[in-house]
Amino acid sequence: MHIEELLESSESLLNAARPIIKEDLYRNFTDEDQIIILCNHEGYAVDLMSSLKAIQLCFSMGLGLGTCFREELCGTNAIALAMNLKRMVIIRGDQHYCKFFKNWSCIASPIRSPNGEIIGYLDISMDHEGKIGHTLALVQSAVVCIEQKMHIEKLLGEMTPKTITSPETLSRFETLSRREREVFRLMAEGETMPQKYKYSQNISKRSLQKT
Repeated sequence: MHIEELLESSESLLNAARPIIKEDLYRNFTDEDQIIILCNHEGYAVDLMSSLKAIQLCFSMGLGLGTCFREELCGTNAIALAMNLKRMVIIRGDQHYCKFFKNWSCIASPIRSPNGEIIGYLDISMDHEGKIGHTLALVQSAVVCIEQKMHIEKLLGEMTPKTITSPETLSRFETLSRREREVFRLMAEGETMPQKYKYSQNISKRSLQKT
């Protein structure tokens, strides 16, 4: 599959994930050389973000957009394990198959559509001496925000002036959390994801305290 086709087929995932990855996730890194990899449901990389130095290192090793992280092609890695287990996983240095990743610890998590289907994977790779707990909290928070954004945008896309007050719509609205309802209201009024509802370091700290 050509890169253009790969990105086009992942448009909904990229539209939901990129703003959160760029504006929130990367800004909370304690090490700018940590690498964010966003993959589609088949394990193909559709977005990467890190420092210029880290991205150039990836490119020099043949890792970039279109790289497939499935186990049969890339050996043991966090994305492949998350694909097999369908849950968040952590892989440390020597647990990796590829030599390139043996100095890195990686955390990967599935991203699910509003229908519950896995449509992608979010991975953060860092120096193996990095703080796993802090990064784990960031991945968890980012995935929640991406999934909530897709859920709300799906509801908005299905609504018309005639259906917005229908019993079915109101019933589905009642299943949202209070936080989701407020975000839904703001988006319906033309707002984007408001700043106060984006995850932050405070969420990461609270999650870390629980681990």
